Amino acid sequence: MASNDLDAIRDLATAAGATDLTRRRVAGETDHHPSGSEDKDRTRQQDLGHRPYPAGVRGTHRHLSHTHVNPTVSPGGVLSTGSMLYGAALSVLAAVLLVAFAGRDRRPSVLITVGVAAFVMPIWWNLILRWTTATDAFSHDLPLRPFPVSWQDTGTAVFTLAGAAIALSLGACAKDPARRAGILALWAGFGAFLIDIYAY
Repeated sequence: MASNDLDAIRDLATAAGATDLTRRRVAGETDHHPSGSEDKDRTRQQDLGHRPYPAGVRGTHRHLSHTHVNPTVSPGGVLSTGSMLYGAALSVLAAVLLVAFAGRDRRPSVLITVGVAAFVMPIWWNLILRWTTATDAFSHDLPLRPFPVSWQDTGTAVFTLAGAAIALSLGACAKDPARRAGILALWAGFGAFLIDIYAY
């Protein structure tokens, strides 16, 4: 074979090899570089203050909630039965102490009536919220750290006040002036109110 033909064959082989090597390099760079959508995702995550996705991993970023979860509330935003009983028991204690010392009435019949109202009425109110699936809607606290009251707390006070006023007026304080029964009921409602805000 002539030397010119051999030189031509070598040139063709060299050119083919270079072309193949170039193709493999281009393919390798494409495999190791993120696509345009991934670049956009990384930029978006950096703008939001999150860490970017690892190379080749998309859609696995887990958004973590920084909201405090009250352990006494079940996942559906419903106050647990144990928390209701616990809060009602503390309400009894607070109502009886306030009526006995602030209201200056230590008659056993009055204290028992107030205690029953302070136990039953908060539970009844919270059960209503549970049955109507409204606990979460009523449980948003006022953004005031010393006094984080909510509509749920207010409802506890109103129900306890009403229950105690009716029970006292018809029973232990039936012969007392209406003003006296109302004052004692106010103390009972106030005790349940404070317990609901700060204890559960």
